[in-house]
Amino acid sequence: MYSSTLKSISRLTMLVATIAIGSIIWWSLEVPNIDHRASEVPPRSMTDPQTSIPEIPQYTALAPLLDQKLRGPLYDPPPAEPPKQEPPPPPPPIRIDLRLVGTVLEAGRNQAMFADADGKILFCRVGEPIDSQPGGLSLESVSETDAVLRVTEPRSELVTLTIERDN
Repeated sequence: MYSSTLKSISRLTMLVATIAIGSIIWWSLEVPNIDHRASEVPPRSMTDPQTSIPEIPQYTALAPLLDQKLRGPLYDPPPAEPPKQEPPPPPPPIRIDLRLVGTVLEAGRNQAMFADADGKILFCRVGEPIDSQPGGLSLESVSETDAVLRVTEPRSELVTLTIERDN
Protein backbone atom coordinates (compact mmCIF):
# COMPACT_ATOMS: atom_id res chain seq x y z
CA MET A 1 0.00 0.00 0.00
CA TYR A 2 2.86 2.33 0.80
CA SER A 3 4.39 1.82 -2.63
CA SER A 4 1.16 2.71 -4.49
CA THR A 5 0.86 6.01 -2.56
CA LEU A 6 4.47 6.80 -3.37
CA LYS A 7 3.86 6.08 -7.06
CA SER A 8 0.80 8.41 -7.09
CA ILE A 9 2.77 11.25 -5.50
CA SER A 10 5.59 10.72 -7.94
CA ARG A 11 3.24 10.88 -10.92
CA LEU A 12 1.57 14.03 -9.58
CA THR A 13 4.95 15.69 -9.13
CA MET A 14 5.94 14.84 -12.69
CA LEU A 15 2.67 16.29 -14.02
CA VAL A 16 3.12 19.58 -12.15
CA ALA A 17 6.73 19.86 -13.32
CA THR A 18 5.73 19.26 -16.97
CA ILE A 19 3.02 21.94 -16.80
CA ALA A 20 5.43 24.45 -15.22
CA ILE A 21 8.12 23.88 -17.86
CA GLY A 22 5.57 24.14 -20.71
CA SER A 23 4.24 27.44 -19.33
CA ILE A 24 7.72 28.94 -19.10
CA ILE A 25 8.53 27.99 -22.68
CA TRP A 26 5.17 29.34 -23.91
CA TRP A 27 5.65 32.75 -22.26
CA SER A 28 9.24 33.04 -23.38
CA LEU A 29 8.36 32.82 -27.08
CA GLU A 30 7.78 36.19 -28.76
CA VAL A 31 4.26 36.55 -30.21
CA PRO A 32 4.11 38.82 -33.28
CA ASN A 33 2.02 41.99 -32.89
CA ILE A 34 -0.84 41.46 -35.36
CA ASP A 35 -2.55 44.79 -34.58
CA HIS A 36 0.60 46.76 -35.39
CA ARG A 37 0.99 45.20 -38.85
CA ALA A 38 -2.71 45.62 -39.71
CA SER A 39 -2.68 49.32 -38.90
CA GLU A 40 0.24 50.02 -41.27
CA VAL A 41 -1.70 48.99 -44.43
CA PRO A 42 -4.99 50.83 -44.93
CA PRO A 43 -7.92 48.76 -46.25
CA ARG A 44 -8.67 48.88 -49.98
CA SER A 45 -11.97 50.73 -49.50
CA MET A 46 -10.17 53.63 -47.80
CA THR A 47 -7.69 54.07 -50.66
CA ASP A 48 -10.18 53.51 -53.52
CA PRO A 49 -11.98 56.82 -54.29
CA GLN A 50 -14.84 55.03 -56.10
CA THR A 51 -15.85 53.12 -52.98
CA SER A 52 -17.70 55.20 -50.45
CA ILE A 53 -18.67 54.33 -46.93
CA PRO A 54 -22.43 54.11 -46.55
CA GLU A 55 -24.01 56.76 -44.37
CA ILE A 56 -25.53 55.49 -41.15
CA PRO A 57 -29.15 56.70 -40.88
CA GLN A 58 -30.32 58.59 -37.83
CA TYR A 59 -32.58 56.95 -35.27
CA THR A 60 -35.50 59.20 -36.20
CA ALA A 61 -35.40 57.87 -39.77
CA LEU A 62 -35.51 54.28 -38.50
CA ALA A 63 -38.18 54.88 -35.83
CA PRO A 64 -41.15 53.72 -37.99
CA LEU A 65 -39.34 50.46 -38.75
CA LEU A 66 -38.33 49.91 -35.14
CA ASP A 67 -41.86 50.59 -33.86
CA GLN A 68 -43.40 47.77 -35.91
CA LYS A 69 -44.89 44.92 -33.93
CA LEU A 70 -43.17 41.76 -35.10
CA ARG A 71 -44.79 39.45 -32.59
CA GLY A 72 -48.36 39.79 -33.82
CA PRO A 73 -50.73 36.85 -34.19
CA LEU A 74 -49.85 34.29 -36.85
CA TYR A 75 -53.36 34.20 -38.26
CA ASP A 76 -55.58 36.70 -39.99
CA PRO A 77 -58.33 38.27 -37.94
CA PRO A 78 -61.86 37.25 -38.92
CA PRO A 79 -63.24 39.32 -41.78
CA ALA A 80 -65.48 42.21 -40.89
CA GLU A 81 -69.15 41.45 -41.18
CA PRO A 82 -70.76 43.05 -44.21
CA PRO A 83 -73.15 45.86 -43.43
CA LYS A 84 -76.66 44.64 -42.90
CA GLN A 85 -78.92 45.67 -45.71
CA GLU A 86 -82.58 46.06 -45.18
CA PRO A 87 -84.64 43.74 -47.34
CA PRO A 88 -86.42 45.51 -50.16
CA PRO A 89 -89.99 46.44 -49.38
CA PRO A 90 -92.55 43.90 -50.55
CA PRO A 91 -94.05 44.69 -53.92
CA PRO A 92 -97.54 46.14 -53.89
CA PRO A 93 -100.31 43.60 -54.29
CA ILE A 94 -101.61 43.06 -57.79
CA ARG A 95 -105.06 44.53 -58.23
CA ILE A 96 -107.44 42.50 -60.35
CA ASP A 97 -110.82 44.08 -61.02
CA LEU A 98 -112.51 40.77 -61.79
CA ARG A 99 -114.84 38.62 -59.75
CA LEU A 100 -115.33 34.90 -60.43
CA VAL A 101 -119.02 34.34 -61.05
CA GLY A 102 -119.06 30.72 -62.21
CA THR A 103 -117.17 27.87 -63.87
CA VAL A 104 -117.97 25.49 -66.70
CA LEU A 105 -116.19 22.15 -66.47
CA GLU A 106 -116.06 20.03 -69.66
CA ALA A 107 -113.28 17.68 -70.73
CA GLY A 108 -110.71 19.80 -72.57
CA ARG A 109 -112.97 22.88 -72.70
CA ASN A 110 -113.03 24.31 -69.15
CA GLN A 111 -114.21 27.91 -68.93
CA ALA A 112 -114.59 30.57 -66.26
CA MET A 113 -117.16 33.37 -66.05
CA PHE A 114 -115.87 36.68 -64.67
CA ALA A 115 -117.69 39.91 -63.90
CA ASP A 116 -115.65 43.10 -64.29
CA ALA A 117 -116.09 46.33 -62.30
CA ASP A 118 -118.90 47.51 -64.63
CA GLY A 119 -120.80 44.22 -64.16
CA LYS A 120 -120.06 42.95 -67.67
CA ILE A 121 -119.73 39.13 -67.83
CA LEU A 122 -116.63 37.70 -69.57
CA PHE A 123 -116.22 34.08 -70.65
CA CYS A 124 -112.66 32.79 -70.88
CA ARG A 125 -111.23 29.36 -71.76
CA VAL A 126 -108.12 27.86 -70.09
CA GLY A 127 -104.96 29.26 -71.74
CA GLU A 128 -106.68 32.33 -73.24
CA PRO A 129 -105.63 35.87 -72.31
CA ILE A 130 -108.10 38.19 -70.62
CA ASP A 131 -107.83 41.38 -72.67
CA SER A 132 -110.10 43.60 -70.60
CA GLN A 133 -107.57 43.78 -67.73
CA PRO A 134 -104.15 45.49 -67.79
CA GLY A 135 -101.08 43.50 -66.73
CA GLY A 136 -101.22 40.54 -69.09
CA LEU A 137 -103.77 38.23 -67.44
CA SER A 138 -104.40 34.72 -68.71
CA LEU A 139 -106.49 31.85 -67.34
CA GLU A 140 -104.29 28.93 -66.16
CA SER A 141 -106.77 26.46 -64.72
CA VAL A 142 -110.37 26.10 -63.57
CA SER A 143 -111.86 23.91 -60.84
CA GLU A 144 -115.36 23.65 -59.41
CA THR A 145 -115.04 26.75 -57.20
CA ASP A 146 -111.72 28.35 -58.21
CA ALA A 147 -109.95 29.89 -61.19
CA VAL A 148 -106.18 30.42 -61.31
CA LEU A 149 -104.96 33.46 -63.26
CA ARG A 150 -101.41 34.15 -64.37
CA VAL A 151 -100.37 37.79 -64.12
CA THR A 152 -97.22 38.60 -66.18
CA GLU A 153 -96.84 42.35 -65.50
CA PRO A 154 -95.29 43.92 -63.43
CA ARG A 155 -94.08 40.49 -62.20
CA SER A 156 -95.09 36.93 -62.97
CA GLU A 157 -97.45 35.62 -60.33
CA LEU A 158 -100.35 33.20 -59.97
CA VAL A 159 -103.56 34.51 -58.41
CA THR A 160 -106.51 32.34 -57.37
CA LEU A 161 -110.04 33.70 -57.51
CA THR A 162 -112.81 31.88 -55.67
CA ILE A 163 -116.53 32.02 -56.37
CA GLU A 164 -118.27 34.22 -53.80
CA ARG A 165 -121.55 32.63 -52.76
CA ASP A 166 -124.39 34.57 -51.18
CA ASN A 167 -125.77 32.74 -48.16
